[in-house]
Amino acid sequence: MKRLAIIFTVLFSLLIMVSCSGDADKEEQTQTIEDSDTRITLDIESGKTVFELLQVQHQIEFNQSAQGVFVLSINAVKNEGGKAWRYFINDKPGNVACDKAVVFESDIVQWRYE
Repeated sequence: MKRLAIIFTVLFSLLIMVSCSGDADKEEQTQTIEDSDTRITLDIESGKTVFELLQVQHQIEFNQSAQGVFVLSINAVKNEGGKAWRYFINDKPGNVACDKAVVFESDIVQWRYE
């Protein structure tokens, strides 16, 4: 009987530990996106592409195809839930892939998560 009580206690303790560790994983996977994370202004270096500047200044994930580069995430904020990263030059949305858009010293380049 004593042996059965010990086994039950050990199994119950393991069950509690497993269920608690699952909650911790969920908390780590959930990311809160602050307003400051949804707009990124790049430092400009004339003659570089929007993609080159972004790649040097931030942590990104992207896909490259024949049409050009498509940014999937910036600083771990991924395109999801109907929102995606888009770049703007001088407050106008980009009209070519970011690896094809060359900037000049007077330009203001901003990435927006919208």
